[in-house]
Amino acid sequence: MSTLYSLLSLGAFVAFIICLKNPRIIFKSGTVSRKKSATIFLVMFIVFFGLYGSTLPKENIDTAVQSNVNTITETVTITMSPTPEPKPLSMEETINEAVKKGLNKNVKFTSTYDATTKLATVTLEQSSEWDESSTVKNTFSSLVKIGVEVFKTPEISSLSVIKMGSFTDQYGKKSTEKAVQFTMDKSEFEKFDWKNLSYTNVYNQMMDNTSVHYIHPALLKNLDPDKIYLAY
Repeated sequence: MSTLYSLLSLGAFVAFIICLKNPRIIFKSGTVSRKKSATIFLVMFIVFFGLYGSTLPKENIDTAVQSNVNTITETVTITMSPTPEPKPLSMEETINEAVKKGLNKNVKFTSTYDATTKLATVTLEQSSEWDESSTVKNTFSSLVKIGVEVFKTPEISSLSVIKMGSFTDQYGKKSTEKAVQFTMDKSEFEKFDWKNLSYTNVYNQMMDNTSVHYIHPALLKNLDPDKIYLAY
């Protein structure tokens, strides 16, 4: 049956083409217009082609559909842009991330890195402190907190933490100066288990194991070593 409908649809299509050119070849009387005759055979073609498709075995239909799908799949190519590689952090950015992780993220500071000496320097802005001993204690504690993070970077072998402070001289003039500075090498830093020293007096460790330990004279005269414990 499908063969019959196939031949009928083919014949209707051929007649449709002929009527578009000269309908009198089929309609000898000439009473049927070109438009009407073409419409008749177009409708016949659609009907017979539909009947042809409905009488095909299901396997043939599935094969034809799958063939079309495969053709479309092979023809259409989807191009996706590769995911850009994340830009590596600079040393200053690495130090900044370590400071934010070790200290409060809202702390104000600046940082520098010396590639020759592999020294990372973090300068903390001045802030209110309870007394001179508190300023020293908090600066050394900051060095420990930052060091735990910053020494994870192989390119850093030494860390210096500077705390700025406001001072008034004997003439009443105010100035912002370096209040405290501690510098410790990674080799010394890693000798300690800092968690076990938490909230214990670390004055001796602070003075004996730092390569630089500067305390402003105005703080030093009232410094109480017994109050220097590790806030970690």
